[in-house]
Amino acid sequence: MSTAPKNRITKLLDAVTTTDTSSVYGGQTARVFQILITDTATVQMEASVDAVNWVSLGAAITASGGYESEAPWPYMRARVSSYSSGAVTVWVAD
Repeated sequence: MSTAPKNRITKLLDAVTTTDTSSVYGGQTARVFQILITDTATVQMEASVDAVNWVSLGAAITASGGYESEAPWPYMRARVSSYSSGAVTVWVAD
């Protein structure tokens, strides 16, 4: 039995320890996100139609968990909007 995921998985942020913005992630399918916050930080998922003007997707995230977006935005990114301690890692699968 294979344990390889059927979805494409991309790490947007990798153990970030400061405020930061991920690289832009493109595609037009529904996506699921896994966010790992090891201590105190806030992550805001953002979307754009032109990769220049960004809008927030939902409320800011302050705890580890799984999140999803059914909207087919062409560009998405994760932004650590505030940071106190720990590390932040964000994965996306589509």
